[in-house]
Amino acid sequence: MDIKLYPSVMCMDFSRLREEICSLEAAGVDGFHVDVMDGDFVAARSPENYVAGVRACTSLPLGVHLMVRSPADYLEEVYVSQPETIYVHAEAEDVPACLEDIRGHGYRVGLAVRPETQPDQIAPFLPSVNQ
Repeated sequence: MDIKLYPSVMCMDFSRLREEICSLEAAGVDGFHVDVMDGDFVAARSPENYVAGVRACTSLPLGVHLMVRSPADYLEEVYVSQPETIYVHAEAEDVPACLEDIRGHGYRVGLAVRPETQPDQIAPFLPSVNQ
């Protein structure tokens, strides 16, 4: 099994983002996990242009986790940062269209779920995801 390490950017000190990313790159991480939050689907909210700010600090792969109610509203901003994979929550709005749009733009698709999500809620999406 090929194990990759993608530390979460959300846990970093944003005032020292470039320094922290460079330190982790020197330590040999494979990429970075970037959580995008809307303040509705989850309580926290990400800063504006957050994904682009992370991309400006690294050329390593990004896995962008859209913890948002309406992922379609965020896709164009995320595409500009050219992530490796975009994760959409099974409980979000218009999941089939979002998965199709992401794949149509050439990105890998991941499906995220909340702990209480039942397997029958995710089964229809599994053929459309890579991870």
